[in-house]
Order: sequence, then C-alpha cells, then structure tokens
Amino acid sequence: AGELVAAGVAAIVMPADATLVAAVLPVAEAAGIPVVGTMATATALGGRDDHFFRNVPDTAALAGHSVRHLATKHGVRRIALIHRADAGPETADWLASARQAIAAAGGSLVAEIALAGEDHATAIDSALAQAPEALWLMTGTNDTARLAARLAERREAQRDGRAPRLLGILPAAGKTLIETGGVAIEGIEIAAPFDAADASPENLAFHKAYSARFGDTPDIPAMFAYDATRVVLQALGRGHSGKPARQALLEHGPYAGVQQPIVFDRKGDLERERIHVIGVHEGRFVRAD
Repeated sequence: AGELVAAGVAAIVMPADATLVAAVLPVAEAAGIPVVGTMATATALGGRDDHFFRNVPDTAALAGHSVRHLATKHGVRRIALIHRADAGPETADWLASARQAIAAAGGSLVAEIALAGEDHATAIDSALAQAPEALWLMTGTNDTARLAARLAERREAQRDGRAPRLLGILPAAGKTLIETGGVAIEGIEIAAPFDAADASPENLAFHKAYSARFGDTPDIPAMFAYDATRVVLQALGRGHSGKPARQALLEHGPYAGVQQPIVFDRKGDLERERIHVIGVHEGRFVRAD
C-alpha cells in the first residue's frame, strides 16, 4: 500500500478478504486514496464514512438471503455450521451473521463445529450427529471441497436419503471450487450477487472478451474484480477534473456493472443489492433460486 501511495495511484482495487483490506485501508486513508474491495464482505467495513467502497453485499445480507432460501424453497430450519478453529475475523463475521439470520427466521442452530487441522471427517461426523437438515460450510475453497467429499462418503455409506443440504459462502464461490470438489460439491448452494442465468448482452460480451484474452471462462471473483476496476475508471472518466477520487466515486454513479448497476451511498456501501442463490449442477454454477 505504501508503494502504491508513493507511485501516486488514484485508487486501489483489492480482490482480497476483509483482513487484508483492514490492513491496507489506514495507509490509503491517510493518503486520501479510495480502496475498492471486490470480495470483502465483512459487515464491520460498512457504515463508515471512510475511503472504503464495496461493490458486493455484506455478510449479513448474504447470510440472511441464504437462510430465507433454505426456509422458503426447501423447508429447512435445522442448520449446522462448520468453520475453521483458527479462522480470522472474516469467518467470525460470517458466524455472527449466520446466527442472527437463523434466529431471525425462526430456525434452529443445532451445532457449530470447529474444524481442527485436516480432520475433515470428524467435523462432518460431529455435525451429522445433530441431525441437521442443512450443513453450512463457513470455509474457504479447499476446506469446502474436502468437507463436501467427506459428506459424500457418508451419503454413500448411509444410502437412506437423510443427508443434509449443503451450503457454502461467497469466498468459496469460484471455479476452483468446482475443479477441486468435483462431483462431491454437486448441489451445494451459495448466496451471491451473481446471476448464473444472465443472458444480457453486457454479460455475454464480458464472457466473450475475457475468454478471447485469457483463453478461459471468467469466474465470479473475476467478474467482481472487473466491475470494481470499471467503477474506478468510469468515475475518473466522468469529469474527475482534479477532484479527489473518493469524491468522484461518490458523485458520478450509478456505474455499469456486468450484471447490474452499482450504486454507492454516501459512505461507499452498496445502495441497491440483488442477491441470487447459485448452485453447482453438472460441473457448473446455475441459478438455484
């Protein structure tokens, strides 16, 4: 961050979690440089009159949408959580948001299991012992894939149709999850500001351009990073005229995202949020709501 400030950048785009954003923000704040986060969902980063801008919903909104989806579409109310025992503040925020959302929906939190080391099988067995209707993995990509594999093994052993539904969180929702998890993560559902069925010209053009340049299909983090970068470029291109970049970001919206307009409130938080539920089906993300 210090090197970027010294280089005279107008803004910093951070495709990183809230822990790293929190470390970089004081340096950028002192220099009057806005930080646009692409995957930093922590609620503590919002509601503050600072230089942080977020182009994704916060953890509370995503968790609430997940729980409402479970209740309304699947009739699920008994939920167990698995998280890393040594996780940082980002996971703690997901856990707090999940507890609040489950309580608000009249659900039942039947277990919170702390995953220690590489003992994914024990974590799954401990959760299943409480007979949850849904298992919510508050973990990153690798742990989510490995926990899903252990759950698939238990499903195969039981063969009685009682296996719980599987949920994940936005930080795990990249194509690496599909590549790593394989058939084990088929059916997992994740709340995300991403429409897997979007056939708009803007979304199709983004996919085409990305594939032409990188020889691959874009995943969800790539789309968020692209949107965040375009927000900065659009703000600076709409009459920046030497004014501070933070002021330009606040004054010159709404901004054209790949799938939806991006509108910031006066504190740099999203003013309008469209959240979907995506699931993995036959090796790709699809709409699940």
